[in-house]
This record gives sequence, C-alpha cells and structure tokens, in this order.
Amino acid sequence: MGRSMTLPPVKQLLLLWITIPCIYKINATNTDSLLSSSIKNNEQDCNLNTPTWPLHPQKLTTPAGYPLYYLLPPKTKTPPQGVLIYLHGCYHSGHDFFLMPEERIIVQHALCSNLAVVSLESSDQNWGCWREADAALFWDADDYDNNQYNIDYDDYDNYHFGDDAITKWMEYVDLPKNLPRYGMGVSSGASILLSGFMSGDILKLDAVASYIIYPGQVDYNNMEEDLPPPTIFVHMPKDGATADHVANYRRKMVQNEIGVKEFMVHSKPFDVARCVSKIPELGGEEKCLKLITHLIDNYAHLLDPDTFEVKVGHEDKGWLKAWNEIKTELVGANGSIDSFKDVYYTSKMGREEKDGQLALIPELTFKSTPWIWACVLEEIGVCYARHKMTVEYIDEVFQFFREHGGGGMDGEKDTSIGGEL
Repeated sequence: MGRSMTLPPVKQLLLLWITIPCIYKINATNTDSLLSSSIKNNEQDCNLNTPTWPLHPQKLTTPAGYPLYYLLPPKTKTPPQGVLIYLHGCYHSGHDFFLMPEERIIVQHALCSNLAVVSLESSDQNWGCWREADAALFWDADDYDNNQYNIDYDDYDNYHFGDDAITKWMEYVDLPKNLPRYGMGVSSGASILLSGFMSGDILKLDAVASYIIYPGQVDYNNMEEDLPPPTIFVHMPKDGATADHVANYRRKMVQNEIGVKEFMVHSKPFDVARCVSKIPELGGEEKCLKLITHLIDNYAHLLDPDTFEVKVGHEDKGWLKAWNEIKTELVGANGSIDSFKDVYYTSKMGREEKDGQLALIPELTFKSTPWIWACVLEEIGVCYARHKMTVEYIDEVFQFFREHGGGGMDGEKDTSIGGEL
C-alpha cells in the first residue's frame, strides 16, 4: 500500500522551494492565453525561461508521398537566416518535434534564432526508424524505382538527382535556395545524417547535430570516404557503446580537418520544478507535486525520496504501474486533460486530420500510447540520461551552427576543430 501520502516537513519545504519560481511564472500567465498563443496561433514566445507548450506545425507531403512538418519564424523578424532539418528517432514521427517536451523547446529556440524548421518522416510507418534507403524520400531520380530500396552507393554519381524535397519545400514557402542548412538527427535519424552521401549529396547540409546516435547503423568501413560536414555530438554515457562510436567519428573527423565537438549529458533530478517547466499541460505545480509525491511515497526504487534521482530507466514497468494508479487524479479517467478537450482529437500523431487541420494535441502517440504519458515518460528518461532527446546544450549546438553556416544566423564561418567540452 505504501507509506502515507503526506510528505515529511523537510521534503515539503524542499518541494516548495524548488517550485516557487515555476509557481510564479505559471500563475502569472492565464492558461487559456498560453494555449491560444502557443498552440492555436503559433505566436512564438521568445522568452525561453517560460514553459513551452505544444506547437502546431504546417503539413505538406513530399514527392515520395510522406509527411513533412514545418514552422517559419514570426513575420515580425528579419527574413530567415537558415533552415533546421530534423530527423526523428525510432518510435517517433515527424510531428513529434513540435509536440514533445524537449523537442518543442528546441523548435522554439530555432524560431527565435530566425531559423525555419522542417521535420521529415521516415518511410517506416511501423517502427519509425530511418534506413539508408530513405534517401529516396528526399530526391527524384528518373531511374530509381521507389518501391525497391536498392541504392547502389558505389554508382550514385549516375543517379539523376532532381530538386530534393527540402529545396521544393523552400520554394513553396518562398525561402532563398542559398540559405544555410543545418541537420539535427536523433538515434537512427542521427545515423542517417552522419552519412556524407545523405548530409552532403542529398540534404546539402552545412553542419550536423547528432543526438544519441544509434551505433547499429554505422558502417566504419566506409567512414573515411563518407564523412559528414562539421558535426556536434550530444550523447549520454549510459547508452554504453555510443560513446565509442562518437570517439571513432571524432578521431576520423579531426584527422580530416572537419569541425567537430562533443557534449555528454548526465543524469539530473526529476522534481516538481522540472515537471512544471517541461510539461505545463499536465496542470501546473499542484498536479506535478501530486505525481512526485506518489512516486517517492510508493516507488522509492524508481525515484529517490531525498535527491529525486531517477534510479531506473523509463523502460521499467514500474513507471507505467505508478502512472496508472495516479493518472485519474492527474488527467482524468480517459487519459487526456479535460480542460484541453477543444484541442484533443482521437488520432495518432500526425496521422489523421479533422476539418482539414492537423490534430493539435493528439491523444495517442506514434506507438499508440497516451500522449500525455509519453511526455512524462520522456522527461523521466531524460533525467535518467539514457537514449532520449534533450534540449541540453542547445545554445552550444546553435553556436556551432553559426560557426559553420557560411555566415547564417548572424555568424561568421569558422572551420576550426572544436575540443571536447
């Protein structure tokens, strides 16, 4: 049954202390106005110290027939100075970049940095993973059969490259063709971007940000001939072999005088302050306090009662058990948030439309799990620091883009080799 749901006085004071800044910020802004500005109208708030709500991207279809999601900087700013191209990881869709807690903050940073943001989607509609054959999604080749994934990389010079999907999208939204292009990939998406063929010949990237690269798709035999453009690596040591793969890339890139930097993400507490700032749609400090209290009172093997350290990964079934016990008090019996009924549609992320519009906050994720639970689980995974997308080091990532983007983002091109930070 667990212990009493009442926190000891010391923990009450601690939770109150870490929550005070977030209480002030949440209470200072009307929830309805936040929902209206962030979701319904896409009015970008560049005060990045306030919680970021889900965003509502525009949707197009690529020449290969797959979704493409995008947002442009506010028209009140100067013309966009570059394009951020995002490739998701497995079990995700292109829509997630604008909806999940960590990713949507990155989108907000990009838009406020005057970058147009576009998120592509893999051809794998079951697992969501990227494959080398997905290069076909980005270009038109007269002699390529889109139903047979058999690219001959030794003979790709003989393919007739047409305008790639990104170029066509840039034309559609009236962006100059010569804008710098920056790639950001997660897990299998990062593996694809680390191919020089993909990032150079296909997407024409000036720089790449690789997050939690999935090492199973890396071919070191061809690395020397297929290196990516300047790359910044953000990874988590708990991913195990990933660090070794990053080290291999780093060594090869330094030898070839290609700009490279590396940042490692470590664990952090999952406390009320983080819950409120990263998942505002859960309901603010009252709901977050209720969730944290339930965890430390009944699941101390998951969340340390004293330090709020996440002790096991998000895959542990105990997290779902704990959520199922408390979810009715947090989000209602149906697993969604009653106050947001006007923006919930029963659909998978980006898969269905209603009256010609994308689902703003879908109830189900790509994996058909409740969306709000997926948001909570993402933050748990980020705090545990194993194979999750994170907004950490985003300032350093954008600075790296500025240094290697040919003058985009108000920066000067810098071809220096970065050190480990």
